[in-house]
Amino acid sequence: MNIKLFGILYIIQVLFSINDFKTCGNINLYSIFIFLFHHLIDVYAFFGILFIESKEEKKLHLLVIAGVIVHWLTNNYECILTTHLNEICNVDRKTYFPDIVTSIRAVTGITYLHLYWLVIVIIYDLNKYR
Repeated sequence: MNIKLFGILYIIQVLFSINDFKTCGNINLYSIFIFLFHHLIDVYAFFGILFIESKEEKKLHLLVIAGVIVHWLTNNYECILTTHLNEICNVDRKTYFPDIVTSIRAVTGITYLHLYWLVIVIIYDLNKYR
């Protein structure tokens, strides 16, 4: 795995959404941990195709994506980390996590963009490392 690229994407993602997090009504170590952990999973799932370098890494990436998709589909298309962070921060439970894909979704109006994005990533992963 290209750790440098992953780190750069992670930092960009966090900086991209830090202003939204600053509005959290309950910033403490726990809410910061949830915020940063969510970004870790988010960057790995949505942008992993940019830094995965082997078949073994692809398998883990596909497993994580499958887990995320199954979780969404069995939880009314809601992420438990997002819902939990929203509750901690006293934000409406239905507010999307402030990531890059959410911003693209807001501009395009594509309701299930997160899901479509991950399906495209799966197709790419499967074709890249045959």
